[in-house]
Amino acid sequence: MTDNNPRGVDCSYLGDKLKGSYNIHTHPPDTTQYSFSTDADIPAAFSDGTAIMEAVDYKYRYQLCRAALRLNNGKLYAKQCRKNETLL
Repeated sequence: MTDNNPRGVDCSYLGDKLKGSYNIHTHPPDTTQYSFSTDADIPAAFSDGTAIMEAVDYKYRYQLCRAALRLNNGKLYAKQCRKNETLL
């Protein structure tokens, strides 16, 4: 999906269709922070249920992977989305 909005893409109209999704997007050279934006990318990923978010700018490629959590006999376990990735 494209939006051509320099401030970002509004995905709110998709409702719960992003739950569990793998999303990839670009950060243009004039707006990149060489990371996920704390005011848009990260809050959006948690509010819409994205499982994996990936972003690319002219210098880096980065990925946020939400941990799959489960409760077993009162203990909380985190399971990796992919091998060798840092989980939040």
